[in-house]
Amino acid sequence: MCTGPYEIAGISGSTALGRRKLEVTRLPPRDKRVLAARVFDEAVKARATLCLIFGNDRVTITRNLHALTLTQLSCNHTDLQATEDRFQKLIVDLSGLPSFGDWILVLRYLVFYFEERRELVWDPSAQRQILRLLLLPGSNAAAWAAKERKVLELDSRVRNLQNTLNREEREEQRAKVKVKNKKDAIEEILKLEESLAARGRSRLLLAGHA
Repeated sequence: MCTGPYEIAGISGSTALGRRKLEVTRLPPRDKRVLAARVFDEAVKARATLCLIFGNDRVTITRNLHALTLTQLSCNHTDLQATEDRFQKLIVDLSGLPSFGDWILVLRYLVFYFEERRELVWDPSAQRQILRLLLLPGSNAAAWAAKERKVLELDSRVRNLQNTLNREEREEQRAKVKVKNKKDAIEEILKLEESLAARGRSRLLLAGHA
């Protein structure tokens, strides 16, 4: 109800946040039908309504439980366009969080406690994210997250380049071994040719004496 058919990839697992980017992605069709799969009629006509209070503001959300689609949205009893983009923008504005991804993070780590969730106390990366949202002004929190993503992207690029470099260095080493082996083979062939030529000359001399 609070997130719709969106999630942060991998955040629902029991492992640490680690290097995950807090970017919102659409749920795959199978996950969107998590409620529909539990009932005989696949919840085609089922609806759920939730009221959220942000200070003096009241947001009312109605979703189709078949695929978590938004059917109605209002704020302070005023109907709004029932789209996920409008809903996400409204949540970000009223919560004061920098992004909808941060909203999902807060839901996952502070508001709800799911069985598969890793404990916050054992996840330093999650602690940093939560402290970022609780202690920093919105603009600073957003800038912090953007810089973190940039660092992760650069780090990933460095690791990819390092892997490529290591692979090329191994290829170069194998090539050097092949070249050395080839030179050794050529030198051996030259020695054998010289030996054969010497034997040939010896035979000619012996034949001439005979």
